Amino acid sequence: MIKVIEKLVTKFLSANNILILFRYGNSLGDQLLMTGVANLIKKRYKYKIIILTKFPELFSYNPNIYKVYKISTDSLISKIVIKIIKKIKSPLIKEFLHKQDNGRIFNLSDFKNQHIAEYNSLNLNLNLNFNNFRNEIFFSDDEIKTFENNLKLPKKFALIMSEGKISFTPNREWGVKNFQHIVNETPNIKWIQIGKDTDYKIKNTFNLYTKSNLRELAYIIYRSKLLVCLEGFYYHLANSFKIKKILIMSGFMSEQNIYYKNNNNIIINKIKNLKCYPCYKLYNCDVTKKPCTNLITPNEVIKKIHQNY
Repeated sequence: MIKVIEKLVTKFLSANNILILFRYGNSLGDQLLMTGVANLIKKRYKYKIIILTKFPELFSYNPNIYKVYKISTDSLISKIVIKIIKKIKSPLIKEFLHKQDNGRIFNLSDFKNQHIAEYNSLNLNLNLNFNNFRNEIFFSDDEIKTFENNLKLPKKFALIMSEGKISFTPNREWGVKNFQHIVNETPNIKWIQIGKDTDYKIKNTFNLYTKSNLRELAYIIYRSKLLVCLEGFYYHLANSFKIKKILIMSGFMSEQNIYYKNNNNIIINKIKNLKCYPCYKLYNCDVTKKPCTNLITPNEVIKKIHQNY
């Protein structure tokens, strides 16, 4: 029965030149990467691309996308749909996920020279070129007007965060005191803090944005002059745009895993001489007993801020 369904589905998709690309789960950053992957697929194959994702708002107004459908980890219907899709072995249904056993070491340790988007695309078998890969977020004219009216952003401002996603790994943190020091020492800059409600609140910032509205967040990043951040979703989202990003980078990942060519990235790290770099450890560092970002001083970051703001 499943073989019959596979043939019928593949025939329908092929007749209509449709490719389905999906990612199931709560990984916001990985699903953002599909915006750039969809662009690479569209350029090479001209498919009408259907996206299945928990975060359809990332794909709004995207000219490379034919249709977007939401699949939620909290929905029984979504779970059934994904279970069926995974059973159908059609060459026109692609899961954006590298098969891996996370364990205590992230499996990227075997792919140090590949961008994480390319790593998750290995099972797509589409022979895509990732040399100039970047993520893509699009806005409508009406949307921009609404954001301008509702957000009341300063004409010139910079963005800063105070904490990363330690539920994935604790080894990318820098310390909230260091971020506070940056703001204290740059009173001429209008800083807007972005993050979660539970994050440490940096004093003396112009504003604090903790809403879960991904469209607004993307627009705020798009309008900013500079972003100071850790590895994670904000860095990848900012690489949808040409704004300058100062990344305080740990030795958790290889620099090539997150490298975006010619996209105004200023990467600050002290990892080149560390024998344990990249470590890919999902548990607390057992070498220095603290994140290697501690080797980076706030004054080094402040110097880069003054050069780029």
